[in-house]
Amino acid sequence: MTGLAPRFRLPEGVASVDQPIGSADELAAYFRAGAKPEGEQLLGVEYERIPLREDGTAAPYLCGGGPCVAELFEYLAEATDFDKQIVDGHLLGLEGRRSAVHLEPGGQPELALAPKWRARDVAVSLGRWEAMLREGAARTGVHVAAIGLQPVTPIADLSWVPKERYDIMSAHLGARGELAHHMMKGSAGVQLNLDYRSEEDAASLMRAALVASPLVNALCANSPLENGEPNGYLTKRPEIWLATDPERYDLLSWIVDDGFSYERYARWALQASVMFVVRGELWHAVGDKSFERFLEDPGELGPVTWTDWHLHLTTLFPEVRIKQHVEVRGADSCSIDQVAALTALWRGLLYDQEGRDETVALFEGLDARARHDLHVGIGRHGLAFETPAGTARELSRELLLVGERALDRLARRDEEESEAGLLEPLRERAESGRTPAEELLDDWRARGPKALLERV
Repeated sequence: MTGLAPRFRLPEGVASVDQPIGSADELAAYFRAGAKPEGEQLLGVEYERIPLREDGTAAPYLCGGGPCVAELFEYLAEATDFDKQIVDGHLLGLEGRRSAVHLEPGGQPELALAPKWRARDVAVSLGRWEAMLREGAARTGVHVAAIGLQPVTPIADLSWVPKERYDIMSAHLGARGELAHHMMKGSAGVQLNLDYRSEEDAASLMRAALVASPLVNALCANSPLENGEPNGYLTKRPEIWLATDPERYDLLSWIVDDGFSYERYARWALQASVMFVVRGELWHAVGDKSFERFLEDPGELGPVTWTDWHLHLTTLFPEVRIKQHVEVRGADSCSIDQVAALTALWRGLLYDQEGRDETVALFEGLDARARHDLHVGIGRHGLAFETPAGTARELSRELLLVGERALDRLARRDEEESEAGLLEPLRERAESGRTPAEELLDDWRARGPKALLERV
C-alpha cells in the first residue's frame, strides 16, 4: 500500500491486518496485543528538525532555484547505506538497518531510530545523525535546524511534500483548526516511544507521563520565532496543538483523575472522525464520520479492517498517545544533547515504578484545571510559570531529582553505570531558569539567521 506499511501485532484470533473488525467491542484487543514481556522494554525516538537555507528561510522539498530537501535526501542516500523510498517519482523516505528518515508535510526531516535499550545508545545514534546533517549542509546548503517552529518563512508560504495522505490531512485538519497547518508544515518536535507490559502497566506509565509532560516541554521550549521576529512565546507548541483539531487533541485528564483502561481509550478514539483509509494503492478521504459510525456504516469503503483502526490511531494527537506502545509527544525539537537528556529522563521516570509514583506525587496538588494552566502557561512563561505547587522551574528541579534517583535504581538493577549523567543539560536549564528559546532569542538579536543555522 502506498505510503503505509502496517506493522503491528495482531490481536488473538485475528489472522491478518486486513481482517474485518466485527464490532467496537473487539478494539481494545489491539492494545492488549501490544503488551511486551518483562525485560523487553525498549526506547524509541522520533526526532524532527526544520530545514533552512542560509538566510533562515525555509528550504522547500522540491527544487526550483535554491537548496532543497530533495537534494539533501539524495546526498544522504548516496553517502550512507539508506535505501531510497520512492513514491510517485519522488524520494520521500530513507530506510536503513538502524534508523529511517521520513518527511513531515512541510519537508521537515524526521529521524526514527530503531528501538534501543539505553539512553546512551540513543545518544550515540544521534551523534551519527548530527554528523550526517552537518556534512549534508556543507554539500547541499540545506541546514536542518534543531528548533521547534519555522522561524522566518510564513506558514502559508511553505510548500507541501507531495503525498496523497498529506493532501487529505491538509484539507481535513485545515477545516477544523486555525493553526493546523502550523502543526503540519511548520513545527518540529521530539517523541519518545516506550513499551508497556500490561494494561495496569500502561495505565501507570501514561498517568506519570501526562502529569510530567508540561515540565519537560518547558525545559525544551524552543519555538520563539515566527515570520522573522519574536512571536511572544517560548514554546508555541501547546498553542498550536490546541488549535489543530479539538476531537483529536486532548490532555486526557481523565486518565490522571479517573484511571485508564484499553476499553476507555478505545471509546475515546472511536469518537474522532476517520481522516482516511487505504484501499489497494489509493488513499481515500472518509469525511466527518466518527470511527464508531464508520464501523457501523462504511459504505463503499467497507469492510472496516484492523489496518484501518491502526491507521486511525496514528491520526489522534493527545499529549501522550497509546498504540502498541506509549508515545510521549510534548517537546519542541532541540539539540542532540538535550534529546539524549530527555530520553534518559523519561526512561528514569517511566521505566522505574518508584520513579512513576514519585512523579505522580509531585503533582498531587494540581487538579485538572491547574494542569491545563501549566500546559498552556509554559508556552509564554517557560520555567517562570507559577502553579499552586510552585514555579515550573522549582518543580522541574524536583522532577530531575526523581529522574536521577530512578536512573540510579535502574543501573543497580541492571548492574551497569547509571545514565544520570546524561541529565546534565536539563539540570543546567532548571538551575538557570533559561530555556533554549531565551538563548535563541538573544542570539537572534545579535546575529540574525546565523543563530538559526548553528542550532544543533
